[in-house]
Amino acid sequence: MHASLEAEQRSKAEALRIKKKLEGEINELEIALDHANKANNEAQKSIKRYQGQFREAECAYSEEARVRQEMAEKASLSDRRANALAGRWKKPVLCLILLERGKSKREAVTSRI
Repeated sequence: MHASLEAEQRSKAEALRIKKKLEGEINELEIALDHANKANNEAQKSIKRYQGQFREAECAYSEEARVRQEMAEKASLSDRRANALAGRWKKPVLCLILLERGKSKREAVTSRI
């Protein structure tokens, strides 16, 4: 009987030691879980901040692309207008050049006479 009492006391002591060890491990795991939750919250905040920055950059890019397209259209329109104006002035300039040549020839002929 004395041996079974000692065995029971040893079993209780072993169970108490295991219980304390498990409680310590549980406490460590709870602390680790708290740290992981805090890190997760910070990561979620960072993700939201990066998403906002990405949306802003995307909007800025869209706006710049729109402005670039407008400028390209305006440049194309200006080129077409310049070409049209150049075409309208070629004939009068050509006539002026021919007139100047005729005038020079006439002066040359009259100076010989």
